[in-house]
Amino acid sequence: MVGGDFVVCGICGLRGYSLKSHVRKIHGFTKAQYEAEHGSAVCRATRERYRDSENYDWISRAKDAGQDLSEWRQKLSAGISAGVMASETAREARRQNLARLNRTEEARRRSSDTAMRTSSRPDVLARRTANIRRWREENGELFHEKCVVKMINRFQSVPEKFLFGLISELFPGRFKRGQQVRRVGKFTTVKSGTRQVDILDLEGKVVVEFDGPRHFRSFGRNDQLELRMQADRELNSVLVEDGFLVIRVSYDQFTYRRGGAFREECVRTIQEAISAVKLGLIQIGEAYK
Repeated sequence: MVGGDFVVCGICGLRGYSLKSHVRKIHGFTKAQYEAEHGSAVCRATRERYRDSENYDWISRAKDAGQDLSEWRQKLSAGISAGVMASETAREARRQNLARLNRTEEARRRSSDTAMRTSSRPDVLARRTANIRRWREENGELFHEKCVVKMINRFQSVPEKFLFGLISELFPGRFKRGQQVRRVGKFTTVKSGTRQVDILDLEGKVVVEFDGPRHFRSFGRNDQLELRMQADRELNSVLVEDGFLVIRVSYDQFTYRRGGAFREECVRTIQEAISAVKLGLIQIGEAYK
């Protein structure tokens, strides 16, 4: 309801000269949204008074006159930002408002569309590629640690889990994952004399190792491939000498297709070797050739 010197909120019945602040703070509506559903948010007297004022809707008049409001908008934005950042209460209110806005489907759609348009621009792609290349060249060790090693570890972890699950199904209750084998004086590539193996049946003296790409080729100038290969050879030699069956499976025996699987011939070889209680070293995979 709109009167000469009052207006009544169409949602809760509050009465006042103007409802603009009220509908925004209490009901979460902008003035335009409220007026689209409930009519005017200001009384007739207020509307008439400001309509006759020289300052009424000066922004629209400035646009119609062709004035450039860029500088004014920048100053206004800077002033608002400074005011918000200077107040802990305002910062918290801003955070909550943005969080609420970002949870809406419309905000997510707009953000996604903007990101897709921006990331596909040739100039953005070229600049991003150049920045990554420069960072990689200037931070070789950090790039290897944060990117290459994580990528390789991720590749290894999935097949290792598959391999352990497969062997556990074939030989229930026998094998454990990520176990340590201690041979002081024999394992010389580590100071502790202790090596961790992927899959172990200690009582049956069987070790199964999954060898990812890092066991066969270098990934960067600080990769220390030769040290890893030396450690692998030492593990093979020490355990075989102690009467273990050591089975090594290379990464080329695993495929990520259809959810991930090892080659049937690889699985059959593992099952036959463990069932027959063979001793020595068995290497399964093209990478060992």
